[in-house]
Amino acid sequence: MPAFSPEQLSDQDIDVLARYINNLAIRDTGLQLPPDVTNHLELALKAATSGDKAAADKHIQAAYDAAPEDGFEGLRVSLYDLLEDMVEKGDGLDIVQFHLEILLGK
Repeated sequence: MPAFSPEQLSDQDIDVLARYINNLAIRDTGLQLPPDVTNHLELALKAATSGDKAAADKHIQAAYDAAPEDGFEGLRVSLYDLLEDMVEKGDGLDIVQFHLEILLGK
């Protein structure tokens, strides 16, 4: 893919492209999240969307705890990293929401 200058692609264009590529990668794996993991991720997304960082954190932690260790290493690493970023970097809920949408294929 040819390189594009910042003048050629807006932040919104880059966001759309990143979401498209990430969603393709998740769908292409054939990964089916366990229902309890999906439920907690949906609740975390709802909390993040409404501005409730504590509830988002609680549900991401519950999703991490519910994710099986076999075959879900990448999911567990992603959720762990998201939790760490929320605590250590104080990442805003917009970033959390973005990552949850990717994990849920939205």
